[in-house]
Amino acid sequence: MATCRAPGAQELPCCFLTEVLMVMFLLPSMLGEATVVAPTAGQGRAPLTAQAAALLQWKSSLTSGSASALNTWRFSVHPCNWTGITCRASHQGPVISQVSLQTAGLAGRLDALDFQSLPFLTKVDISNNIQLSGSVPPSIGSLVELSSLNFSGNQLTGSIPTTVSKLGSLAMLDLSMNGLTGTIPPSIGRLQSLQKLHLYNNNLTGTIPPSITNLTMLGDARLFTNQLSGPIPTELGKLVNLAHLELGGNLLTGPIPGSIGNLDKLQYLEMFDNFLTGPIPNEIGNLRNLVTLIMSKNNFTGNIPSAITNLTRLRYLAASKNRLSGHLPEHIGHLTDIQEIYLYKNQLTGSIPLSLGNLTELSYLYLYENKLSGSVPYVLGSLANLVELSLSSNVLDGQLPSSIGNMSSITSLFLQNNSFSSTIPTDLGNLQNLETLYLYYNRLSGSVPESFGNLKNIKDLRLIRNRLTGQLPQTLSNLTNLVDIELTWNSFTGRMPELCLGSKLQWFSASNNYFNGSFPRSFKNCSSLIILDIMYNQMDGDITQELSGVYPHLEFIGLTSNKLRGQLPTSWGSSNNLLKL
Repeated sequence: MATCRAPGAQELPCCFLTEVLMVMFLLPSMLGEATVVAPTAGQGRAPLTAQAAALLQWKSSLTSGSASALNTWRFSVHPCNWTGITCRASHQGPVISQVSLQTAGLAGRLDALDFQSLPFLTKVDISNNIQLSGSVPPSIGSLVELSSLNFSGNQLTGSIPTTVSKLGSLAMLDLSMNGLTGTIPPSIGRLQSLQKLHLYNNNLTGTIPPSITNLTMLGDARLFTNQLSGPIPTELGKLVNLAHLELGGNLLTGPIPGSIGNLDKLQYLEMFDNFLTGPIPNEIGNLRNLVTLIMSKNNFTGNIPSAITNLTRLRYLAASKNRLSGHLPEHIGHLTDIQEIYLYKNQLTGSIPLSLGNLTELSYLYLYENKLSGSVPYVLGSLANLVELSLSSNVLDGQLPSSIGNMSSITSLFLQNNSFSSTIPTDLGNLQNLETLYLYYNRLSGSVPESFGNLKNIKDLRLIRNRLTGQLPQTLSNLTNLVDIELTWNSFTGRMPELCLGSKLQWFSASNNYFNGSFPRSFKNCSSLIILDIMYNQMDGDITQELSGVYPHLEFIGLTSNKLRGQLPTSWGSSNNLLKL
């Protein structure tokens, strides 16, 4: 490409200079002006010609792949009709007031754009252009009329320029999802018109500057997934208009300041995955508009404060993976709007409160890996909207209540690693949406109910290490979606039912029981099998005939300590993944 260069100037394509000159000379006739006055260094306002020239110069710096998005940016089209450009009237004629080029496929450098030549801008949205790199140019600070700035979802690097603090009219600043480094400038506290601050998904370091608390108009602050450290500023409690605060995925330390209770407009509070310590402050109960509270994966200790039950608008509560102790709040049933509770992997003790039965909107209840004791309350059967329930790895005992069979929406039920000692309730067969049922490592006795044949959506059934006896009901042949069934270490007897009629079974383990007879006929063509383990039983079939199918995915087959006869089928030679026989 031919280039033009004045002495000491940067080399530029001749076509670009031609476009700029034609804009300079043709634009007056487009606007009906007699003359065009070029800006000088002392002028604070540039006319439309200079603004268009700055945009064309930036276009010339972008890669050729950006051309299709900016194909209207040429001298034969009035700049106010260019893609992504909005103009407004001024005493100097039309001026460019908005640049909106989100998801435009731009590739090149953002800092090649001379923002000083665009002083009338009130809105800039150059977001979600994943091949747009460079830094946030300091010249952005010259846009004193700017109210909205969005550079999110690009590949910008470098630090946030301190000149951003000159944007006194700025209401929205979004620099999220880039690769920005350095600290949040303390001077950001000068943006007293700011209502929305999004800096998440960068590599920002340092502390949250206390000056952020000068942003008294701020309603939405999202700083998550950076490397911010130090404490949550006590002064944060001054942001009384804050409705949304996200601080997760950082390196924050220290306690939650009690001043957070002043944020009575807060609806969304997220502090996930930090190193926060100390108790959850009682003042959190003042946040009566809170809908979402996420505090998981920290080092919080002490009890869950009873004041949390004041949050009657709460729909989502997550405080898992901490070191919380004590009992679940007795009046947790006051949270009648709540839909999801995640308190797993703590050190909670005591019984499951009866008031949980009031939470009829609840869809997800995860209390696993605590030290909860006592029995499962019968009232949990009233949770008809519950989709997933996990009470595993506690010290629960007693009978499983038959009312569980009323949880008509449930798809996953995890009750393993407890000390339940009753029989399996027949009513569990009513759970026709159930896909996963884990009852292993308990002390359950009796037989598997015939009603389990109604669980036609079940994919994963695990009954390992109980005290179950008797024959498996033939109704289990109805479970044609079964992928994994594990029956090891019980005292089952008799013949196995057909368990691969749906040709989906991958994992069948039934070792250390008293099964006898031949293999189910469906196993011969059960080509989906990966694990087949029937060691330590009394099976006496002919494996040459009964297991002569082709099993291309088979990795393990265990037949030890049975009464089997015949020779290993030659078809097993095609099981290339077989690791152990």
